[in-house]
Amino acid sequence: MESRGDDIILLNAPEAWTLCHMKKTSWYKSLTLRAIPAPVRIKGTVRWRRQELLDWIEAGCPPQSKWRWFPKKSGK
Repeated sequence: MESRGDDIILLNAPEAWTLCHMKKTSWYKSLTLRAIPAPVRIKGTVRWRRQELLDWIEAGCPPQSKWRWFPKKSGK
């Protein structure tokens, strides 16, 4: 898969599981078990926030029941 770069905010499933170093089957099993962050649904599409996934990995990959994402505010 071709890299789209760090400027992409929302990732599709293949981009998300690649970022998380997971296989497709593991990704969907983890999604069913609520072991990964919940996706964002926009007009029938399913996407994951890139920064949320990175923060989730940094936090040790907790399950959805324990995961709360608070985006960092950009300093202006």
